[in-house]
Amino acid sequence: MRREIEDAEGEIKEEESSARKVIVIIGSLVLALLVVSFVFVSFPIADIIGGKAESSIIINNTINLGNFSIILENGTYELLQDKYFSNPKVEISECLAGKLEGNNYVISSLYQPTIYSQAFNEVIFGPCSKDTLIMLHSHPYQHCIASETDIETLNKTRQENPAVLMVIMCEAKRFAVY
Repeated sequence: MRREIEDAEGEIKEEESSARKVIVIIGSLVLALLVVSFVFVSFPIADIIGGKAESSIIINNTINLGNFSIILENGTYELLQDKYFSNPKVEISECLAGKLEGNNYVISSLYQPTIYSQAFNEVIFGPCSKDTLIMLHSHPYQHCIASETDIETLNKTRQENPAVLMVIMCEAKRFAVY
């Protein structure tokens, strides 16, 4: 709603009502909120939030996933941490071996497969042996979601070893399990 008022020189000017000002302020705040929310749901923030939701923290050398657990014995978790921190600028790859005890993957050893190339966001490696229970590789910090290539590799490996898991280490204590 506008109101006409006459100024000192006799010209007629329109004055905006306070209701219009409130609508403009609210509209501006909504637009600002939309811009901010777009930033938080786009790359890389969306990947980090999604990765946190789909990954687990290791506690007492155990990754508890509800219907099964991964238990790292014989210092395998400490070895993984050492490898993870030894060269943080590239991804690592490890093959974890052990035994299945009921629904638990009990890991007692690890070895590195043949590495063909490593970068901060990719590691290309040869196959793990058929007795491997877990194919583990790292991802950049807080990026826990498996790529299409990761899933394809897992599916091919499961044709020969249906029990194998793929684990992504995305922080020293955070793992995503597929």
